[in-house]
Formats: sequence, structure tokens, C-alpha cells
Amino acid sequence: MSNTPNENNGVNDVYRDISAIFNIDERKAAGSPVEKTTDAPKKNERILTAPEGMKHLPRDERKKMKKDERREKRAVRLKKAKTRAIIVLSAALAVAVIAGVIRWKIVDAKKPVVAVTRAVVETLDRSYTDSAVISADGKTTVAVLIDNDYDVHFIAKNLRAEVVNAAGATVTGKVTDIKEEKPGADSFTWLASALLGELPEVPFYAVYITLDDPDGVLLGGEKATARIITETAENAVVIPAAAVFMDGAQPYVWIYHPFTKTLSRQDIAVGVSSDEQTEVLRGLDKGDRVISGSSVPSSELYEGVKVKLK
Repeated sequence: MSNTPNENNGVNDVYRDISAIFNIDERKAAGSPVEKTTDAPKKNERILTAPEGMKHLPRDERKKMKKDERREKRAVRLKKAKTRAIIVLSAALAVAVIAGVIRWKIVDAKKPVVAVTRAVVETLDRSYTDSAVISADGKTTVAVLIDNDYDVHFIAKNLRAEVVNAAGATVTGKVTDIKEEKPGADSFTWLASALLGELPEVPFYAVYITLDDPDGVLLGGEKATARIITETAENAVVIPAAAVFMDGAQPYVWIYHPFTKTLSRQDIAVGVSSDEQTEVLRGLDKGDRVISGSSVPSSELYEGVKVKLK
């Protein structure tokens, strides 16, 4: 049974509706040839670049686009230049820092090492210390033998003295007599035998100390150590004896400056001195810092030399 015209029209209407919904090309569906589009570039056809494409733009817009493009290129070049400059400067700074550290290490290793002490105010005694022997009774007299005029020159009657025996017991007293003992005298023979262990052929000076109150602490014939106070300085500016240097007859010190870590020479006048301390009469004040020892001789120190502390 064949389709009637009315039936064909109905089918066509339905197909057109479906084609419209799914966007079906009726020519492709019917097998009819489809014309090629000209949107795609043909073979060997040159594609317009952006600058060539700008020919179709208004002149003002083309100028603006070129200006923006030049600005972007300059910004890129500037950024690259800045990056290179930062790299170069960073490398130079690192080299400078490393070189500085090495140079500081070398210089620091060559700095003299010093010990520093402060000048203080205190009472300082100058004394003469020597071996002594207790008299036979052990209660009254201690004798000291001195073999030179120089030491005797500083000793006089009524000077204070301290006597310490081997056990560490201390008894005070004062000088009551100074006599020249000559070989052959009984007193000289006894003293020389007790203190020297022999009989010298030259005279000695015997210094006699009368004890204040031995109270049986010291024994007759016992050997001891006598310290005679020859001079006392009250409220004296005192520094260690090792801090005093000599330039001929001129005593001087090296003053340490903590802020610059340098030294400067200061001439001084000295007063009372002991084996360990020296009184400074002029040239220093309380609290001044002076060096009391150095890793190099004083002759190698100089004004403004940089040092480091022990």
C-alpha cells in the first residue's frame, strides 16, 4: 500500500521538527553536496599577524597598542636589568663580607693579649721580710741577720713587725735594736749558726724585734719569718707591681681603653712599693684600667695598639 500525499507531508513535518531540535543539516541528511566554508585558511595562504591586523584598526587605537607594547618590552628589560644588578651586588657583598671576616681574623690573631686590672685606693705597706730565730727564752726577742747596708737603711727602731712560725702562728712586735755583729762574737756565732748554718767571715747586721705578747706561742730557738713594716701609705692609689714598666728611670703604665680596645702610655710617679703592689703618687686615678701582663714584651706595645683581653 502506497503512501498518500497527506501522509508524506506529515512525515516531512516531523523530520523538520527533529532537525530543528538537533540542528541537523538537511542537505547532509539527504546526501546532497555541502559547500566548503571559506573560514579556514587555504594552502600557502599567509595569516595576518597582530601588527598587520592592526592596519584595519583606527589609527589612535593602533598607536595606543604600539605604545603599550613598547611599555611592556621596556618593563621586561628593566626587570631583567634589576635582576642582574641584584645578583651582581649580592655576589659583591658576599665577597666583601667573606674578605672582611678573613681580614678581621688575621688582624685579631695578631693582637697582643693583655691582662687588665683597676687602680684601687687602699693602705699599702712596704716591708722587709727575712728569716729569723727566736731567742732562747722564746718570749722576748727575735733576731734577723742582714748582710747589706741597703736593706738596713730602711729599718729603724720602733718599726712594726710581724713574726710567723712554721705552724702559721703570728705574733706582733717592734724593732728595738739594730747592731753590727762581727765574726768571733758569741752572739754572732749563735745567730749565724741558727740562721745560716755556717760562720761567715764578714760582718752582719742583727735586727732585734721585741715581741708584744708571745704567750708561749713561739719556742726558744725556733726558726720563723719576720716581716718588718718599713713604710706605710694611707689611702694610696695602688696597682700591681707587674703593671709598672720602666723607660730608663721613668716609670710608666699602659692604660686600657675599653671602648676602643686600645692602649695609651701614661708616665707615673711611684711611692711605696712592695713585692706585689706599687703606690702611684701621680698619673693615675682610682678606677683607671692598666695592663698587668701581656703576651708580648712592653717594648712591642705602642700608642693606640689594639689588644684583646685574656
